[in-house]
Amino acid sequence: MRRGTTPALTIMTGVDLTGAEIYVTFAQNGTVKFEKRETDMTVSEDGTLEMELSQEETISLKNGSVEIQVAYKKDDVVERSNIIAVSVERILKNEEI
Repeated sequence: MRRGTTPALTIMTGVDLTGAEIYVTFAQNGTVKFEKRETDMTVSEDGTLEMELSQEETISLKNGSVEIQVAYKKDDVVERSNIIAVSVERILKNEEI
C-alpha cells in the first residue's frame, strides 16, 4: 500500500458475515490508526469484505508496515482474525491532492 492513495482492499474471511458487526482495524506500533466498520464496506455472503481507504487514512500511516485485523460479532459469537502485516510505501508529496 502506498501512502496518500485511495486503495481498494479485498479481504476474504470465508465466513458469511451478513448482518454482523464488523471491525477492520489498522494499527502501527501498537497504536490504532483507523478502523472501518460494516457500513464502510461491501459484505458478501461468501465472507468477502470490500472497502476503499481515503487519502487521509493512508497519509496517516507511517512508512514500514501496517497491521490489519478483522473482528466481528454475529449471533452473540465474537471472532478475530489473524493479524496480517501489509507494507506501507513512502511518498514525496506528503499531503492530499
